[in-house]
Amino acid sequence: AREEAERRAREEADRREREEAKRKAKEDAERLASKKQKDEERIASEEKAKAKKSKRKARREARERSRAEAAARAMEEAAAKAKAEEKERAKAEAMKEEDPVAAAEEAKRKAYLEAKSKHEARTKAKKEREERRAKAREAKAKAKREARAKKRAAKRAAKADNLLKPEPISQEANSHVTSQATSQAESGTPRAQLEARSVSELDTGADSMPDGSNFSVHNEGKEVDAGANRAKRKRKKADLKAKAGKYKEACELYDQAICLDSKSHLSFYKRGQSLMKLVRYGEALLDFKTAIELHPTVDIEYYKACAAAHVGLNQLGQAESLFLKAIDAAELSGKNDTLLFFELNQLRSYIRAKERLITMYESGNVREAKHMIPTVSKNRYVDLDAGLLFIKIYYKLGEYDNADIESKKWYAKSKRSMIDTLSKPHRDLLFFRGMVLYRQGKHDAAQLFFGTLVKRVPSFKKASAMNEKLRELADNVRRGYKALESKSFSVAVEAFTKAISMDPQNRAFKLRVLRQRVNAYNGMGNHQQAIVDLTWMVDNADEEEEIEEFLSLRAACHEENGNVNAAIDDWREIRELSYEAERRARPNIRRLKRAKKSESRKDFFGVLGVEKNATERDIRLAYRKLALKWHPDKNCGSEEETKAAEEKFKTIQEAYDILKDPLARERHANGDDVS
Repeated sequence: AREEAERRAREEADRREREEAKRKAKEDAERLASKKQKDEERIASEEKAKAKKSKRKARREARERSRAEAAARAMEEAAAKAKAEEKERAKAEAMKEEDPVAAAEEAKRKAYLEAKSKHEARTKAKKEREERRAKAREAKAKAKREARAKKRAAKRAAKADNLLKPEPISQEANSHVTSQATSQAESGTPRAQLEARSVSELDTGADSMPDGSNFSVHNEGKEVDAGANRAKRKRKKADLKAKAGKYKEACELYDQAICLDSKSHLSFYKRGQSLMKLVRYGEALLDFKTAIELHPTVDIEYYKACAAAHVGLNQLGQAESLFLKAIDAAELSGKNDTLLFFELNQLRSYIRAKERLITMYESGNVREAKHMIPTVSKNRYVDLDAGLLFIKIYYKLGEYDNADIESKKWYAKSKRSMIDTLSKPHRDLLFFRGMVLYRQGKHDAAQLFFGTLVKRVPSFKKASAMNEKLRELADNVRRGYKALESKSFSVAVEAFTKAISMDPQNRAFKLRVLRQRVNAYNGMGNHQQAIVDLTWMVDNADEEEEIEEFLSLRAACHEENGNVNAAIDDWREIRELSYEAERRARPNIRRLKRAKKSESRKDFFGVLGVEKNATERDIRLAYRKLALKWHPDKNCGSEEETKAAEEKFKTIQEAYDILKDPLARERHANGDDVS
């Protein structure tokens, strides 16, 4: 049993040895195969690179050849053309000498061809002119058709309005209703008083004046018609002025129309609209109330305008009570009051929302107030005061883009009404518009608004202070630009630093000026300070394009300072911004990595002191000369000298080992790593 166990142990040991030998043989074979594959791949890649290089060279030669051929063809064509012209000229002279009649016919033929080409050009121009005239005539006819359609629509609307007027009440019914309304009016309720007033107006008859005196249409109709027609013409002229934005002149023409026809509710209503544009809400309110009194029926638009004037005066309760009166009047006249109820609800919702918005703003809950802006701005009764509140909220939160959109919108709405007069809301609007542009770094545009305020309102101290500040900032920036152009970099740095110190909190302006100060620092060679500025710019920029630009500038400064690793890190940050940025960053990263490798690797051509195109004989002679010079046996001085000689001899030997192999030498010359 012991012998059997020993035998089995020996067999197991033999088997393990055989398996170990097989495994080692397999690993050796795989290692050899891997090495062979790598060599084949390297040779294939080198051949591929050579083929690619030769293809590029062939394409370049083909392009140069095609350009040369094209230039030669062009020269040949020009020479042939000149030769043909010379030949034609000589032929014409010879024909003129030999046969004057044929020469004259040829000249006539040429003149005919020239006249024909001119005639065709004139015909083409005439045709184009006729087409333009036909288009203009068609546009004019279309405008006339539209005007006629509008006139017919206005007539139909007037006819429908006349149909809505209440029918005349008989004498018996009138006396009964008058006595009943008078008894109810004595009770003191506003509704009963309004009914009594409407019934008493009906009792005076259709031909009564507001002062109670009647007139006869047959006796005085001609004079009334003449005054009404003149007032109508004045009103049309005023409408044109109002449409052009000249509201002050329109108001003067409406005044003349009212003098000619003081019973025209339309003149009062339109003058009130122009006064609203001029932000003269009190006068507009009086005109709207007069128009309501003069209008024979309940006109919803008049009540809307009157309520808007009350809203402009911040008399929100009066606006609400006005709509209640309008609803009562509509019920009395039998007119549908659904629209009035809708407008009343709109007004009430606006009043509630505006009061809540003002409360939030004054209590400091600006972020909550911001969420209410979209709801309030959709209401049709929103006015300039609410718009100013929106701008202030966005400005306080630092959302200058939203404040710019809001201020631009309200400035466009109020631009025409600011031509003649400049009220307090308009002054605030111009001031905040300038402040928003200033915060966005648009100093030239902001200075226009502040300058306008200083010219028109000299007592506006805030606008004067901002105007002076912007002028001084512009002077410093201009001085910095001039110094930068004249390459006085220290003066430019001083000017830009002073401009930044005047307004260090304005991020957009600081970014713009720091960009120029970086150029000045780079011109001085102070790349470290430029890197500090660029770091702040990268941290505070919002747009991807700006971040990419600042990072690329910082990478260039790091590269100038010799800090290749930091430059590579900056380009890697750029690579993560977007796909396009990655495409632009990839070649720069490769270039910097090659530069880093070239700094770390040895220049074996320089070690042996030979050129890149040196022959094998030159390399061998240089190696022998240096090897004899730096051999350790010939440098047996101090220990340090011996050690330095050994290091030098090893470097020389390594350089010769690389350069004597043509393939390794070519790879080393191309900048590849051959270690």
